[in-house]
Amino acid sequence: MYLKNNATTLWRELVSLGFTGKYGIVRKWLTTRQAASPQQHARRHAVPPLGQKLARLLLTDPGTLADQQTLFVREHFAAEPQLGKTTSWVRRMQNLLCRKSEDNLRLLLEAGKDTLLSRLVPALERDAAAIRASLVISWTTSPVERQISRLKMIKRTMFGGADFELLRARVLPIS
Repeated sequence: MYLKNNATTLWRELVSLGFTGKYGIVRKWLTTRQAASPQQHARRHAVPPLGQKLARLLLTDPGTLADQQTLFVREHFAAEPQLGKTTSWVRRMQNLLCRKSEDNLRLLLEAGKDTLLSRLVPALERDAAAIRASLVISWTTSPVERQISRLKMIKRTMFGGADFELLRARVLPIS
């Protein structure tokens, strides 16, 4: 009989052949067998990150990554040079917006036209005045956005039965 990777499938197959033991015995046997098998170790590989985890990995400062992660990022940048260029541009944009760096926004947007995110640049150019204002004005809408999110959460918990008076009664303190 050949080795199966799935303990449940193996157990069912053994039961159909007359095995009377419990599932746990088969699972334990299979686990120890796979751990001892050098072929299994050779076949196993790290699952590459996807989505947000991949984006975070690519945008993290290379000096703070583990060796395997650094190697993974380096290999991806070598295989797709445009990805490295785009990541560098995103880091510069992030530095401009979050740290209010001295990068020239116009030059940065021009550089963005040669990246994989070139379709985003026209929208950023349309909002250039707002971006410049956010760099020089310290005012933020965060408290307002927080209250809007809170109101939406309260309304959702009322399962659509919230008219204005009921919502007002739940939000405003009783005086």
